[in-house]
Parts: sequence; structure tokens; C-alpha cells
Amino acid sequence: MHVAVVSIDIKGAFDNLKYSSILENLSNNQCPQNIQSLFRNLLKDRNVIIPTNEGVAQQPQTRGCPQGSCTVEPSGGRGSRTAAELIALQEAVKYAQNHQNKVKIWSDRQSSLKTLLNQKSNSPIARYIQDSLYNTHNIKLGWIRAHVGHLGNEKADELAKEAITSTEAAVLTVPLPRSSAKQDLKQRALAKWQRRWDDGINGRSTYEIIKKAGLRNRNWPRQLFQFITGHGPFSSYLFRFGKHPDNCCACGEPGTTFHYATKCRLSLSNHLKCPKDQHIEAWLKSISNHRLLRNKIIDLLNFITSEDLLKSEQPE
Repeated sequence: MHVAVVSIDIKGAFDNLKYSSILENLSNNQCPQNIQSLFRNLLKDRNVIIPTNEGVAQQPQTRGCPQGSCTVEPSGGRGSRTAAELIALQEAVKYAQNHQNKVKIWSDRQSSLKTLLNQKSNSPIARYIQDSLYNTHNIKLGWIRAHVGHLGNEKADELAKEAITSTEAAVLTVPLPRSSAKQDLKQRALAKWQRRWDDGINGRSTYEIIKKAGLRNRNWPRQLFQFITGHGPFSSYLFRFGKHPDNCCACGEPGTTFHYATKCRLSLSNHLKCPKDQHIEAWLKSISNHRLLRNKIIDLLNFITSEDLLKSEQPE
């Protein structure tokens, strides 16, 4: 019995690298298809499992992995770091309200302090802190740089780490903010869309160029969309829907997009350089990314639709 171990070291994968970016980079660097398939399976349908008093909750995981480990399932809460910091500030403010002495609370997270400066914040925690600071004049907030040796800040980090593993730590129940719920639903929808896109059988020519499902507007011209998808004035496509008597070009060869762009003698003046089979994916990507090549495709499609010899005809 033989066992093969595949090891990969990805910079930044601990908490901020999306799985779709990993797969896209493997493809862009021409990683062998069997290795790409292995990682697609590894990163597919991953979930964070969170035990709660009411049962087990699951959250789709689309980015990050445990630091220093490749076998343990990632864990984490549903809230953001900013929300966690706001909760800590709220508890500190509550504690300070019970004392008459002047208190200054230091935070090393600027985003939390910026949230408190926003008078239109929808966060109930932020609004509570804002109201408390407005009505209590002995409490001030300030920012301190993290991990530079400030004794109080380092001690706070130490206590926070102890609380994570402590069985006696108090449990705080915090309502999920609307923004977090919307973000969670968006991530779930994108993750499901990505799985369907990865495993689908349609649109594979487009998949070779756009591996990552998303809402980004490519702003491609109509002719480029037709060429990339193959859904245009090509006899092989029109024949499928009874819009052409056969699937052949006027020159007698199968009328595919690749044929018109590189081989057809009737469209010779609009040809692009014919790539080798192993470079077709990179060739298609270069067409979508370079303006001059896109313009050549536009000219090619316009030529196909305007020339009598290449026009599609309805079968009699």
C-alpha cells in the first residue's frame, strides 16, 4: 500500500485568503489538472461546526485555515473582530460607570473606534457605548498601538487568550447584527454558486477564463461574450438550434469559434495566432485581457455576420 502526501504552503492562508483565490492561482500557474482537482475536493463543502446550548450550528467556510495545521477543521465565531472589540469596550464602559474616578479605556483596534465616531451606526452595541459616553463624563476612549510592548495592552492580550481556553469564562449572548446576517447569506450564496460553477457541465469554455463566480462586471463587448461562450454567429452553434443546415463553415470545416479565429481561409485577414493545445486556456485569457486582441475578435465577429459566404441560413 502506498500513500502520497501533497503539501502546500500558502502565504496569508491563516485567515484572509479565499479558497477561490487559491484555486484561481493554481490554474493561472498551470498547476497539473490532477493536483487542481485534489485541492478542489479538499476545499469543497467546508464548514465551521459550532457547538451551542441549543445544538450544533454550521457555517460555510470559504476562506482561511487553522495556523500550523492542515488536518483540523477551522473554528471561529460568526461575529467580526470589530464586533468582538465593541463587546469588550461595552463591558469596560459598564464597569467604569460604577466608579466615580476618571477612566480612560484604551483600544488597539482603530476600526472599532471609528465605528463609535459614526453617529449613524446601526450597531446596538455601538449606540449603547455612544449613549454611555454622552451621559457619563468620567470615561474617555483612546487608541494604542498593538504589540509594541505596552504593558497594559500585552496583559489584556494574555488575559483574553486565557479566557478562550478557560471553562469558567462567562458566556455572552450577542444578537447577530443585520450586517453580519447579510454578509453570512451572501457568503453562503456565493459558496453555493461557486460549487455549482466548479462542478457544472455547461459554460466550460467560459470557466477556462473565469474560474471564480462573483458579481464583478467584466464590461466585455458583445462580440467578446459571443466568442468566449461560443453563443454567436457560428455554424456549429446555430446548427444545434436548427438555424443552420449543418455544423460546417462555408469552407467545409466544422464552424467553431476556434476555427474561424485561427484556421478558416475565408477569415484569413482576421486570424489570430493559433496556439498549441496546452496553451489554449492561456490564449483565451490573453484575448479577454488585452484590448488589441479584443478588437481583433470584434472585427472577426463583425466580418462573420456581414459576409454572405459565412452567414447562417434557415434550413428549408
